[in-house]
Amino acid sequence: MAARALLERDRAADAKSVGRRRPTPSAAGSSATALLRLQQSAGNAAVVMSLSATGSAPNHPAMAVQRCGPVPCSCSAGERAAYESEHADSGAERADGTPDEDSAIQRAGTPAVQRYEVEDCGSGAGARHPENEVHAAHGRARSMVSIAQMETADSTNPTVQQLARKYFKLTVPPASNKDKKLWFGRVRQVMSALDKSNSQATYECESKQSFANGACSKGAMAMTVLNIHLCPEWWSLGAEDRAFVLVHEWAHKFGPSVNQIFETYCDDKGFASLSAGSLVAQPDAYASYVYELVTGSAPSAAVCGTPHAGP
Repeated sequence: MAARALLERDRAADAKSVGRRRPTPSAAGSSATALLRLQQSAGNAAVVMSLSATGSAPNHPAMAVQRCGPVPCSCSAGERAAYESEHADSGAERADGTPDEDSAIQRAGTPAVQRYEVEDCGSGAGARHPENEVHAAHGRARSMVSIAQMETADSTNPTVQQLARKYFKLTVPPASNKDKKLWFGRVRQVMSALDKSNSQATYECESKQSFANGACSKGAMAMTVLNIHLCPEWWSLGAEDRAFVLVHEWAHKFGPSVNQIFETYCDDKGFASLSAGSLVAQPDAYASYVYELVTGSAPSAAVCGTPHAGP
C-alpha cells in the first residue's frame, strides 16, 4: 500500500507539472527560503532590514542563508575573495555521487540538477515531440523502478513471489542454488543497476520512423544505440506505457548480463516458454515485472501486444 501511495503522489505531481522536478522547501525552512530569495533579488541590506523589522536577532537561524556564493549578492570584493578561497572545491561530488555539503547549501532555492539529457526534442508551444513529455516519462519510469527495487528487497512479499515466478520462473525466497544465483546474482543486480544508473541516460527524439533515424525501423518505439532514441511511435503511447519502454531500454543500457542485441519480446509466442536462465537476460522481463509490481496490472497490449522496442 505504501508503494501504491508513493506512485499516486508521483502521478499527482506530474499532473501539475510535467517539466523537470524542482525541490520543494519544507515548512520549517520557509522563512529561510524567503530570506534567500530576498537576498538574491535585493541584497544583504534588504535581509538585514527585514530581520530588524521583525525583531529578529543578528544571529537568527535564518541568517544561515547564502552569504557570498555563486549567486550574485551584495557582498564586498573582499568577502567574495575570502568565500571563493575557502570554497575552491565547491560543487564537487563525493565518491558516492552526492554533492558535497557546501555545494548543496549554495544550490538551495535553485532548480534541481537533472543529470540525464534530452536532445533534438521540441520545447516551444505546439512542438511535435515536446521535451517536457520526455522529462515526465523519465520521472514516471524512475519512480516505478525505485518502488519496484524497494519492494523486491522483501522476499516475503507475496506479490514479489508471484511476479518472480511469472516473469523469471524463479521461486522467492530462492530454495535451490540455481535460483539463488539467478535471483541475487542476476535479477537483484539488474534492478539495482536500473535504479542507480537511469540518471545517466541521454534521450534523442527522432523525427522519422526509419532506420536512418536512430535505427527506428517499422514498429520500433525506442532503440538503444549508445543513446536512447525515442521513435515517432513512442509518442502514441500513454504515460505508463512510455515508462515501460524506457525501463526496457534502461535494461539494455544499464543492466549487467541483460541481452544487448538478441532478445525475445513479451508479445512473442515464445516468451512464456523461455527458461529462467533466458528470462533473466530479457529486457521485457524486467520491464513487465516492474510495471505489474507497481501498477498492479499486466503490461497493456500497446507494449506487449505488438513489437515495441529494439536493442
